Amino acid sequence: TKSLHISLKRNAKMSSKGLSSASVAMKRRIKAILFDVDDTLYDIATGFTDNRNGTTIQDFMVAKLQFPDRETAKKVRDSYFKRFHSSMKSLVEAGKEGQYIYGDGKAVFRPEDLNDWFAAKCDFSLLEKDAQLIESLTKLKLDSDKNDLKVVAFSNGPRKYVLKVLDVLGLSDVFPSECVYAIDDTLPYCKPEKEAFQKILSNISDEGDAIQFEECVMVEDSMKN
Repeated sequence: TKSLHISLKRNAKMSSKGLSSASVAMKRRIKAILFDVDDTLYDIATGFTDNRNGTTIQDFMVAKLQFPDRETAKKVRDSYFKRFHSSMKSLVEAGKEGQYIYGDGKAVFRPEDLNDWFAAKCDFSLLEKDAQLIESLTKLKLDSDKNDLKVVAFSNGPRKYVLKVLDVLGLSDVFPSECVYAIDDTLPYCKPEKEAFQKILSNISDEGDAIQFEECVMVEDSMKN
């Protein structure tokens, strides 16, 4: 897409340069700013992503999909994640390709199970509120409301999990539930697929004023997205 990517140093903390770019975007009639969540609104150094993508999802695969151990689960999950950039979509596709052969061989992946598991099992104690980030994003949100600018969160993670992350970070007022989009809202597509972004832009566009890719700013930790 032609969306402008704002690079965030250290993959998490909103730099003053980034917010300045977002303010300039308003003056250029940018109509939407899409914020990624994981490793963007918090520092990757917290270890939270390693926890989620490591033992948390491995234990899910053992408990719900009958994988014999974490090591076997890790190999399958990681191979699919390289292709699809989302744990939920990875497990959907793994099921389609007959990877759930363990136990009685009848395991079925249900996206709602992973949604509940991540929201309950991830170690959210690793996350901390960042007062400066909250202040900066709150100001951006207030400015955006005055300038008819859409500010939303868009994650490849499950919805219940994403909402809990935002709550723990103290950002629920910046990103209320109606302004949060997750993998649940875009399947069978996910970032970086064009169709996933089209779904989000269609949803947030005003009637008769469809938002185009070039009218968006993306705040991301991953350039491939």
